[in-house]
Amino acid sequence: MSNQLVILAGGKGKRMNSDLPKPLIKIAGKTIIESLLERMRPLFPKPVIVVGHRSEEVKKTLGPSYIYAEQKEQKGTADALLAAKEALASAETVAVMPGDHPLVSQETIRELLDLIQKKKTVMTLATLKFANFEKEGKVMKRAGKIIRNPDGSVNRIVEFKDATAEERKITEINPSYYCFNAKWLWENIGKIQPNNAAGEYYLTDLLGIATSQGHKVYSVEVKNPYEGMGVNTPEELAVVENYLKKS
Repeated sequence: MSNQLVILAGGKGKRMNSDLPKPLIKIAGKTIIESLLERMRPLFPKPVIVVGHRSEEVKKTLGPSYIYAEQKEQKGTADALLAAKEALASAETVAVMPGDHPLVSQETIRELLDLIQKKKTVMTLATLKFANFEKEGKVMKRAGKIIRNPDGSVNRIVEFKDATAEERKITEINPSYYCFNAKWLWENIGKIQPNNAAGEYYLTDLLGIATSQGHKVYSVEVKNPYEGMGVNTPEELAVVENYLKKS
């Protein structure tokens, strides 16, 4: 089975108050994306990196050891993944993660890959539970909420800005790590529409497409909450950096 990883690293990082592209911001002495690549290297020696904002800087920093795909406009995560389609032509299974999550573990991604094969389904994803969103958990408060079916499979993900007051109370969230059957992915990613508050093409909408077709979508629970933390603000950067210094 041919597995490949896509890292979505084309964002501007407007909330970081930095001139640097977000993947190149340093954390504990390394850029965010280099920390992530180091963690993933044993599983994926040459992942596809989707670049966008100031792409040449990102490519120059990381060098020629990776496959690059370019997202021309910032139109959302599904649009970013679509930009990598040609580079993923030979992949049978595609793992996807954001370029600003430096703490994800190999174990989590390996579990997602194993689960999609075991269940013979079209999509798996990681989830994360927070008992409350205080202290360090505060930075995860606005993450997408996981809505489950009665049988325990995942029904859909509601982005925080689109969630009802009741849905915002859900403590199980989406850290944005996915695995897809490639054939199914490319047959369905074009069906996504920007029907949301941000007007973007959300990768999470593939979950609704899968369930509407009768596919069961299963999840892996991330045990270490820090694994799900992205770096979108200086506050989040401080939390992740503090964790790395202690670990």
